[in-house]
Amino acid sequence: GGTGYLRRNDVKKTREVTFSRQAIVDEAARFMGLPYLWSGTASYGFDCSGFTMRLYQSQGVAIPRDADDQAARGVAVARQDLLPGDLVFFAARKGRDRVHHVGMYAGGGMMIHAPNSKSPVRTDAVDSGKYGEEYHGAGRYA
Repeated sequence: GGTGYLRRNDVKKTREVTFSRQAIVDEAARFMGLPYLWSGTASYGFDCSGFTMRLYQSQGVAIPRDADDQAARGVAVARQDLLPGDLVFFAARKGRDRVHHVGMYAGGGMMIHAPNSKSPVRTDAVDSGKYGEEYHGAGRYA
């Protein structure tokens, strides 16, 4: 347990990262149409939680890799209080099972997400079809 020092030339000063809700939505929109890739976390293909993890990473915010962990660790947000950039989570059995899907709220009742292997990154209404039936909750990381 001693003290260590770094030389000034060995340290690179970087700018402070500030989270912007508009910037994360704009970043997500850049990937519209990108193919779904199971376990994908790169710009050639994403799965749902890999997509949200990378979006937050682009803003300097580290979040867990998997959808259920993302749901467990974010600050809970009531549906009526959603803001662009919040994460929305979905689970079978009318939202009561383990979280199996995540999207990012984009505003106006819409989310952007990587839905499944048959669909590329796209927007859908949070309340539409199975998403409305399986809504589990929402979380905020910034």
